[in-house]
Amino acid sequence: MINVGMGAVFALGLLGAIAAIIIGASVVFFIISMIFLGFWIHRKVNKLDYQKVFKVSFIIYLALSIAVVGAPVACVGITAADFAVERNTPPEEYINPGVELSVTDSEIDEARGFYLDGVFYKRMSYDFYEYREDEVPIAKVKDEFRNIYEVKNASGKRLLRYRGYIYCKESDMKFLEKFYITLDDYDYYLYAYKGEKMKMEVFSDEEFNIIANAYGASRGVPDGTKNYYIEKRSPDGVYSPEEDVCITPEYEVYKSAGSYHYDLRNEELETRLRNYIKKYQRNYDEDLTEE
Repeated sequence: MINVGMGAVFALGLLGAIAAIIIGASVVFFIISMIFLGFWIHRKVNKLDYQKVFKVSFIIYLALSIAVVGAPVACVGITAADFAVERNTPPEEYINPGVELSVTDSEIDEARGFYLDGVFYKRMSYDFYEYREDEVPIAKVKDEFRNIYEVKNASGKRLLRYRGYIYCKESDMKFLEKFYITLDDYDYYLYAYKGEKMKMEVFSDEEFNIIANAYGASRGVPDGTKNYYIEKRSPDGVYSPEEDVCITPEYEVYKSAGSYHYDLRNEELETRLRNYIKKYQRNYDEDLTEE
């Protein structure tokens, strides 16, 4: 059974009503034009006066009948043609790698992977998505001006990126997951939404995991509470999971998970985060004042 949203039903109903009005108006104009045509023929056959008036009226209403339908159809056709031209015109900054996959964007998303040079590359977890400016375009997707990029990394395995996701050979998946979650030299960054990233010079994987595993009874937070992100980044920039924290106007720090907030139950970690957030606010958050 197909579920159709109310918005789609309303849009279809509106389009149906508009189409009915257009067709109805066209039919009315056509009928009127036929009436004038009949008068014109009648008066012409009987050699009566005012033939020209009925002839002109017939032409005007027939033209209106055609225009009422033709104008929307022409507009749709022009829009479709413009869209087709735009779709087939690459952006100015686009670089065509010269190799095109045989699958489309939706097919890649459905299969969670794609074949390249006879090898299937599978999408990794959401944590593997950090964009690198030195990535090299190696192939484009069918019917799209979107490229697949080679990702330089420290694992010794081939990694490819497409639309924010990292892909690897299926045979390398377990090795890569273990490789990136067992490093001992991650960098940690604190940042606000769409804000600059500030490196946290003193932070550990143990502290990151405390935040990740902080669950229990959710705490209510007051208005003015601000959210921040802690990013754990591998040295090659490929692996970058995040955890959310928040700080209240009274400088209480919690793990944040949407509308839920959890105690960290670690005073030393709370103090460290509090100090980093205050530093971030001083350096980047112009809308916040120091305590």
